[in-house]
Formats: sequence, C-alpha cells, structure tokens
Amino acid sequence: MSTDRPDDVDAEFARLVAGYDDPPEPPKEGVSAQRPWPASEDVDDTDEASDSYESDVEEPAQLIGGLVVSSTDPLNTEATWEDEGHFVPPTPPPLPRLDPLMLLAWFGVVGSVVVAVFATLFGWVIPQLVLIAMIVGFIGGIVVLIARLSREPPDPDHPDDGAVV
Repeated sequence: MSTDRPDDVDAEFARLVAGYDDPPEPPKEGVSAQRPWPASEDVDDTDEASDSYESDVEEPAQLIGGLVVSSTDPLNTEATWEDEGHFVPPTPPPLPRLDPLMLLAWFGVVGSVVVAVFATLFGWVIPQLVLIAMIVGFIGGIVVLIARLSREPPDPDHPDDGAVV
C-alpha cells in the first residue's frame, strides 16, 4: 500500500513552515509547467496601470476619506454630498377612527385603573356607586375588546408573521 505521505510528517511540516515566506520554486526540468489559469490572466508585478483600465476612466478619481470619489455622476442626478443622509419620509396615513363602542371600552379599562391608582395614592375614598361603575366598566371593557378581536389571521396565506421588521 503506497501513500503520498512523507515518512516523517513533523519534519515535513516544519520544513513547510520554515519556507513560508520563500518565493515559490521554479518548475523542475521535464515536468510541464502548466498553470491552472490562462496566460491572459497573468499579472505583471509592476505598479503601472493597464491600458484597458485607463481608457475606461474619463476623469481621474480622487481619494477622499478612504473613498474613491469621481467627479462624474453615474446616475446623472443633481445630488450633492450635503444631500447625503437627509432622508425625508413621506407623510404617514391618518390614524383610523375608533367607533364609539371601542372608545368607551378602552375608557372603561384604562380609566377605571387610573382612577383606582390615583385614589390609592392620594387616599381618596371612592363612593360605592362609583366603585361599582368602575368594576363594571373594567370588566365590560375587557369583554367588548375581546369580543371585537378578529377571528382570522391578518393574511390567510401567511398565518404566522414571524419576525416582522
């Protein structure tokens, strides 16, 4: 059984690590020096730009704050740098109007709790008739709000909203 592993794996690994920064070895004689890429993709190590790149650029770009900024406007707009980041949202639609029964139910639930909290904080004595009206308003408001809930999901095709952003 033949393997491609060297006899001493640790010594081979140490040799590879020691030669990490060395330039690659030229191909040996008799072995074809094929590249896994076409010759047209070979790059030159010089700092000169290629002719094809220079012909594509109309004006030289500037480097401002780490960003390459060109004076040409690819979108053909009149936007300036001062306009960037000043989003003005559209006006929101008007709030829906509550019908009187829903408004009364919310007033019964929230109003009775607020009156009870203030009465406790300030030591007010609530008359028995007002206390009965608060209890009836609270329970009645909850019953109305639960009864008016929709029985169907908002979108029948997608019953679970999941994480809505």
